[in-house]
Amino acid sequence: MSRPDATRVAPLDDRDVDGASPPAYRSEAALARELAIDPRRLRVLREIGLTSPVNLAGRHVYDRTEARRCAVLLRFQRRGVGLDECGRLFGDERDG
Repeated sequence: MSRPDATRVAPLDDRDVDGASPPAYRSEAALARELAIDPRRLRVLREIGLTSPVNLAGRHVYDRTEARRCAVLLRFQRRGVGLDECGRLFGDERDG
């Protein structure tokens, strides 16, 4: 099984991806650059359990699903939704 390339940056939409393509992975720093935020914001989302990036050789990498989740969470935050409310809105999504 091949390991994901933690430095590959891909767009958050799927317009350039066919169904057979493996998920693109981004490092925390690369995703932060793509989302135009400080990497510490992603770290906070990870530490409070709102995101679950893969830990690859001590580095957190985000697949397309987690990258989208981060983008949506950040949009909610920009509109004034607090982290507690985001947790309630997204909390059950991972359970089933």
